[in-house]
Amino acid sequence: DQRGHGTSAYDGDNFSLGAFAADAAALIDRLGLGPAAVVGHSMGSFVARKVALARPDLVDRYSSRFIQESNLYTLRPQRR
Repeated sequence: DQRGHGTSAYDGDNFSLGAFAADAAALIDRLGLGPAAVVGHSMGSFVARKVALARPDLVDRYSSRFIQESNLYTLRPQRR
């Protein structure tokens, strides 16, 4: 889990995107998985991009997807 998410403790530590990216890079580095394919979705897309920019030595390729949810009611045709 990312710090402050899921079962990880919320201990008032640094919860910036830079900190999340540093955590991800440290995990890839510590496990010896680099260069790796890094994929992020939603907020993770910003983290994946930061990892790729900050530590290109650990990233073989990356993909990020950010899809903003829309209000489904705005997609319905208007009645006349």
